[in-house]
This record gives sequence, C-alpha cells and structure tokens, in this order.
Amino acid sequence: LTHEIGHYFGLFHIWDSSYIVLPTLCTFSDGLPDTPFSIQPITICDTLANTCDDTQDPSTFAYWGYDVTDNTQNFMSYSYCSNMFTNMQADLMRSVGENPLYGRYNLHTDSNLIATGTGPGPIIAPINLPYVEFGSTNQFMCLGDSMHFTNSCGNPASTSYLWTFPGGSPSSSTLQNPSVFYPTNGLYDVTLAVTNPNGTSTLTKSIFAQVVGNWADYTGPTQQVFDSLSPFWLVQNPEVNSTKFELIPNQGVSNSACYKLTNNFVPDTTITCWNQTSSMNNLYGNKDVLISPAYDLRTTTAVTVSFDYAYASASNPISASEKLIVYSSRNCGQTWIQRAILTGTDLIATFALQGSDFIPSSTQWTTKTFNYTVNNLDDKTRFKFEFTASDSSNNLFIDNFIVTGVLNVGSNELNNIEIYPNPVTFNQFFNIQFEEELEIQKIEVLDAKGSKVKTLNVNDVIENKGFLIDIEAGYYLLRIENQSGFRIEKVIVN
Repeated sequence: LTHEIGHYFGLFHIWDSSYIVLPTLCTFSDGLPDTPFSIQPITICDTLANTCDDTQDPSTFAYWGYDVTDNTQNFMSYSYCSNMFTNMQADLMRSVGENPLYGRYNLHTDSNLIATGTGPGPIIAPINLPYVEFGSTNQFMCLGDSMHFTNSCGNPASTSYLWTFPGGSPSSSTLQNPSVFYPTNGLYDVTLAVTNPNGTSTLTKSIFAQVVGNWADYTGPTQQVFDSLSPFWLVQNPEVNSTKFELIPNQGVSNSACYKLTNNFVPDTTITCWNQTSSMNNLYGNKDVLISPAYDLRTTTAVTVSFDYAYASASNPISASEKLIVYSSRNCGQTWIQRAILTGTDLIATFALQGSDFIPSSTQWTTKTFNYTVNNLDDKTRFKFEFTASDSSNNLFIDNFIVTGVLNVGSNELNNIEIYPNPVTFNQFFNIQFEEELEIQKIEVLDAKGSKVKTLNVNDVIENKGFLIDIEAGYYLLRIENQSGFRIEKVIVN
C-alpha cells in the first residue's frame, strides 16, 4: 500500500527503466539524486547489492561522492524489507500533495475535510440508515411451489421489515425471511423496506420472481434460433448490475438475433452494509443466468443438445477463471444437474481489451454438443446457462439452441433411417435409405436458423436415387416426417 501511495504522490520505481530492453545499462533511477541507481527490481532483502556504479551519473555522484549500494529497503523497490523513503522522495511527495496543480491538494482543503467529517470543526457522525439487500433460494419456480426470501444483510435486531409481493400470497409480510406462493404464472417485482431508528431504506427488484406454468412449452426436437425475438427464455441477474443477458436483433451467427451477455462494463458502485463496506465495481465471480423454455422429451430418443457461442476475454486462456456451465432440471429448478462446462481455450475465442465491446466475426463462433439421456420424468425439462465472470471478462453471445432427436409416437420406427455420406461435399450425391412401410411424407433441408432451404422429393428416395448437394458449405438440419412423427438429423456440407 505504501508503495502505491508513493506512486500516487509522484514517485517512480528506483530501478533503471530500460533494464528489460538493455539489461546492462544503468541510465535512470527515479530522477532524484539521493536515490542510488539499481539496474533491476530487487525482490530479496539483499542490503549489500550494488548493481550500478553511481559515480557514472554526475548528479548522484555529486550527492553521494562515492558508489553507494542499492537502496534495497526503499518503499519504491520490490523487496520484502522496505521501510524508508529518501529525503528527496519525501520532499517530492509533499510538493505534489501541496500543489493545486496535481489535484492531490484537494485531499486536505477545508471543504473536503468538513465534507468527510475529519475537521476542522466538530466531526459529523454519519447517519446509519439500514442497508437493504435480499435474495431467494429459488428465484425461478413452477406453479404450486413456494418462494423463500431472505434479507441478506446483517442489519441489527431492532430493524423492522416490510416486504411487498404484487401478485403473491401473502401480498405483504413483516417477517425477516418470508415464504410466498404465486397462484398465477408470470414475472413479478419484489420490494423490501428496512427500517431502523435512523430511517428507512427501500429496494425494489424488477421481474425478480419468475413463475412458470407446470407444463411443457415444446414437445420433442426443437430449434430455438431467437429470430422471433420472443422465445420465452428467462434472464436472471443476481447482482442486479449492468451485466445481464439480453435478446438482441443482430450480432448472432450470420448477424441473426441472439442472446448477448454484455460483460465489458460495470459501473463503479460502493455499497455499505450494516457493518461493512464492499466494492462492487468489478466482474470477478459475477454470475448471470439464462433459462430455456420447458421441453417434453419423453417420446424423443437419441437426444442431443447443441448451441453456438462466442466469447472474448483479456484473460490468458490457460489460467482464466471464467466458465460457462449448462445444466438441466426436471423439477422446475429445484435441482439442477450439470451437463456441459466450457473453460479456458474451449470457451475463449479471442483476446479483447478490458472495456472494449467485443462483437464476434463469423470465424469466432463455436458449436457445443452434448448427449442427453431421456427418462419418463422429462415432461417439462429446462436447460440453464450459467456464466461466471472474471475482471477480464468481455461479451458472451449464445445462438441457435437446438434439441435434436427422434420423436416417436408409439414406436421407434423412424430410427430405421440411414443418411450417408455425412459430412457430404458440395456437388456430391448423398443418400437417404428407409423402409417403404415407414411412409415418409416429407423431407426438408433447413438451415441452422430453422428456415427451409429446399424440399427433397420423397419418390427419389423410394427409387434409391441420390440427392445432389448444390447448397453452399455449412451446417444444416434434415427433417424427415411421416404421419407418426418426425426426425431431425444434422448434415454438414464441406
């Protein structure tokens, strides 16, 4: 701390600033004659070190008159036994502190001392209004469940609480940690007012309680490409800061709509709890959540889940702490099971300076795929993206969430289909083979957004004719449908 305060009041390091490029020269220390020269940072307590000949510098030699040893114990060194400044360093710091030109002078003006309660005159005691903050064990839930709220700041026992739950039952509560039931699905605000002898503090969190229907939004294989801009995904921002997932109309794959987690800026905010002050002007450890609609997968086999993502960071991928975890839940978020985790080089597509606004190019997107084993409890399965940030984080983009598999109605008959070769090369023929009794009615080629690219002739399949791939290279979905259901398969064109 003393070292950094030295910088604040105008001091440089005491070693030769050119040592990295020209490690044999002793050409500069901190510019003050009474600071001995040192060729590089001293990181050990070697009080006999003498890495430069001080007689070679006229001003330093004029001060000392001989080749003095390095000032290992100077606070502006890197040793672990620092305990001093030189006289000229002290004079320089005082000069910087007293001169209005440098702004440090404001620290000890009368107006600033009065404003901070440090004099002159009587010290003004701060008014200790209670700090208000709250959370819940289950911000997301299904109809029929209860939400349990907690006042998450250690306010004194004499404090009183008034919760307001629009749409909830009860609609208000004076308990410190109440439970609430919501009879109708929807997104609800929550307000907490905390009172102590000094006054009242109030906090409202918008769309905090997320109550969803106890049913599935989709059945079987589904494509969520976000272009409709209303795909029923839920966003959670636990820290209630500027970093949160937002559905945007562009910047996705092929400049399509996507979800963007803006992670390149956090406002400088200091919060004061009952007995502590903590800084929130960083990203480290922040978590942001994106929750999918509910899928009924009970009649779907061979399920795989895939999504496209792009992320940049100022971190070294080898040591980066950021991570993107995908979970699933069969019970409306009461429990979540980890399905995939992305860290390091798997997560970080490119380097981006802190504070820059990373927007991915077409080559900076990656597709992640994982298998999902279905059972009879998958009647309303949801998936959750949870991103944990670091101070080096930048923007994260998610696009094209696709659940593939075979939708079966009473049988697994659509499993008896072969597609080959896959991948297939542009202007090459590929084949689809199935048994005639499947009575295939339609075969379509879709792009990654779910838009139809072309329709294939079912009779050509029956007559064992191949299909000429005359579409540009890329990732496609082949949708094969009969009266019992449909099957979606990935096809890659090289």
